Amino acid sequence: MTRFLDSGDSTFQHIAIWTLVQLLESEDEKLIALIHKAENVVKMVQSIADKNVESDDEETEDGEGEVVALARRACELMGKGPGKHQGRQESGFNDGRFIHRMYGNIAYTCHG
Repeated sequence: MTRFLDSGDSTFQHIAIWTLVQLLESEDEKLIALIHKAENVVKMVQSIADKNVESDDEETEDGEGEVVALARRACELMGKGPGKHQGRQESGFNDGRFIHRMYGNIAYTCHG
């Protein structure tokens, strides 16, 4: 996961963070505790969530805006995202569902 997050490639970052969100939403207490212990992963996700992406840039081809929005969602689920992340409408999220436009007709949803 750290290699994907550290790659700088928005596709790999999206895969890692989307997976993390799925694990956090599983509500498995042991798994969530292990995620919180992985401080390097938490810090990398927070770093991505802290990126300042202009609203006009959220539809960029490389999907950086969507990766940032997904990272902010992960931070919220980890209880690490109050402040500037709380209370914002996340791009690409609607009632827990996330559809990533980078993959064309492949849709990923957080809740089936």
